[in-house]
Amino acid sequence: MKFTLSILSFLIISSSAFSADPTTLQDILNQEVDLIKLLNLPTTATSEHADEIRAQLTALRYRAAEIAEANAQNKTRSLTQISPQAFSAEQVVTLNPAFSKVEFQSGDILVVRGSSTISTIIANITDQPSQFSHSFIIYVNPADNVTYAVEALMGQQLHAHPLSQALTEGLSRMNLYRYESPDIAASAGAMAYNRATTQNIPYANSLILDPTFCKETCAEDVADNYFLATKNLSSPVKLPTFMSTLGAKYPNLVAALGLPHGTVLPVEWPIDFETSSGMTLVAESIDPLASFGSRAKDAAAGVLFGWIESGSVGQDFTKLIAMAKQQLAAKSAAQPTSASAPDSIMSTVNLFATKANDIMNALTLKIMAANQAKIKATGENMSQADISAYVESIRFQPFVEKLLRANGLEPKAMSCQELIGGR
Repeated sequence: MKFTLSILSFLIISSSAFSADPTTLQDILNQEVDLIKLLNLPTTATSEHADEIRAQLTALRYRAAEIAEANAQNKTRSLTQISPQAFSAEQVVTLNPAFSKVEFQSGDILVVRGSSTISTIIANITDQPSQFSHSFIIYVNPADNVTYAVEALMGQQLHAHPLSQALTEGLSRMNLYRYESPDIAASAGAMAYNRATTQNIPYANSLILDPTFCKETCAEDVADNYFLATKNLSSPVKLPTFMSTLGAKYPNLVAALGLPHGTVLPVEWPIDFETSSGMTLVAESIDPLASFGSRAKDAAAGVLFGWIESGSVGQDFTKLIAMAKQQLAAKSAAQPTSASAPDSIMSTVNLFATKANDIMNALTLKIMAANQAKIKATGENMSQADISAYVESIRFQPFVEKLLRANGLEPKAMSCQELIGGR
């Protein structure tokens, strides 16, 4: 019997699942699993529901970080320190206490958050931001019993390498998802490994989904392997159930980065797998000594994007895009077999990340200093709302204006009405 979930019943169920304020990490994991299960109900699938669940999951994960940070006595790593290996080190908190008994399986999907500025931008630039910037698929090779990560990375071809190497990249957060059919998952993992080791597949910098499977982004590769492994079945697996979009939340910013203004582009993004039918959240890992830095960077990115979008700071993106095209043309001439098209969106985003890096790091250091003051005063870290309010409060200070101008952004005086309209 199919169960159809109305908007009203959805809101009632999701509110009850999210009603109690979680006080432990296990409480949070239980609520996350319950929320994700809502989208696995037959015929309940709508993007509106997915967006609502993603917003609640984001709030839960910030709450999880705050609890983990408090348990670690609010100690933090510097921005240049690398997190230990996920799921294994003492400093890393695993929300699912049974995870140590779980072995990785072929077809498992890992969704992670890196520490770089480009990772922060990827996590926050879509219309429904998340705390994740990368995804990849697992293959356990029966020939040598080695567990491999198969991943598409910017500037590199699709490749397979031991999972231990993928877990030591300074990851502040990592989620493990598992598909409901072990046989299909195993086939997808084998497909991923075979393609990575026998074909030369470059990164799809244009972000336009490639129906020929000849170029891949990280999330697109995971989805394509599940489809290719099941394409001869009566019902091929088509992931993700809900795709992220670019262009609705930050139309001016995204247009400047290469999309025609007004375009809303569907993209396959790392976060999309958790709201995909058939996926189960198996475990979640947080580095509590690095999570505050990620939370601070998220707030810095959101405020910076908002400043640019509202027009309260200006940027001549024409020059930026021209620089990106020149760099891509030079790369194409030097490496014609692996370079992407000159109008590559991700390459322009990457260049924007380079320009935004000093701004984001400086704002993050200011936030971390303010956080230390709060710890001394109250013994607690700043909440995400505290962080956002603080960054907004320093918007017109001379330090910020100097920082923006040094990186090609020009602060603009705006009326209250313009600011209200911009938000």
